[in-house]
Amino acid sequence: MTLPVQLTVQCNIIGHASPRWKTAASEGQRIQNNEVLSRRRADSFMNDFKSALAKELGKYQLRFLENVSYAENLQPDHTAVIGAQGRGQRDTSVLAGGNRANNDAIYRRADVTVRVARSTQELLPTKVQRRWNRSTKSKFWYASVGVSGSVTAVAGFEFFRLKLRNYKGDEAAGSVVAFAGGVGAKYSFSPYSWTEEASFSTAKEVGFNDFHGTRVRYTSAGLVVGVGYTRAYLTFYGMGPDAASLHVGGWSTGAQISLDTSEGLLLLDTVPSDYTIDHYDDTEWNEVRSDWITEQKLSVFFETGQSTLLPTQAAEIRAFATKVATDIRTN
Repeated sequence: MTLPVQLTVQCNIIGHASPRWKTAASEGQRIQNNEVLSRRRADSFMNDFKSALAKELGKYQLRFLENVSYAENLQPDHTAVIGAQGRGQRDTSVLAGGNRANNDAIYRRADVTVRVARSTQELLPTKVQRRWNRSTKSKFWYASVGVSGSVTAVAGFEFFRLKLRNYKGDEAAGSVVAFAGGVGAKYSFSPYSWTEEASFSTAKEVGFNDFHGTRVRYTSAGLVVGVGYTRAYLTFYGMGPDAASLHVGGWSTGAQISLDTSEGLLLLDTVPSDYTIDHYDDTEWNEVRSDWITEQKLSVFFETGQSTLLPTQAAEIRAFATKVATDIRTN
């Protein structure tokens, strides 16, 4: 995603004349003639260069302003400021060491300096991973029981598994080795036959660690031959009234006839901590600003006393305008 581009172009054209002017009637006339000639050379250059540059930069819809000036960084956006001035022999006379007869080609010229300033602001996507600590404590829980093969006759031992899950989906499992009382005999075809899941709430917010070592009572009654339904109830002592007599009956496999009550301590195999680190992937959009300035120059040399561009010089100016436009497109 890219925000609008800011673009400004500054073109400064300066015409020069050599110190020599053979037919001048006076020193003042010589200076004046060179002033006029240098201005004509600058204007001639400007006419060709402006039209060529406007054509090359047409896609940017720049507004061209002539012979105006702006303080640094105050030029209006999407404008091309182009100005021309003649310096006569003021600069060339100094370079020629005051030699009024010097007519070298280097002094018969027009110079252009093009300064392009471009600023872009882009919103670049960055993938980040958010992390936070989430509490596994809860007041809302789910429990189910898995009964293994056992034999109970009046009094004895019973072993069963128990699953706990909070409403956020965190889960733990443990075992209860209980003292059992009642009558009946059980044999299971599978290692564990899990009961239906019962929901309950605790008197206060607790974590898995609070269930570890808690006394549990399990009461079941049923007649099963092959596949049958057993009524069963589960109680967590010390967890509040809603955690008592939870209906955890369910379908089981095996052979069973029973009516018994078991009590023992719940020992969780793995106890999730009270807090867990959760994370998710997200995308941030960060604004990145890119500023750059380029400067390019060109000099065109005129015949003695001339201010008109030759075809080869006009072609050179057009090629320079193309170079400036290419510079904008590739940066």
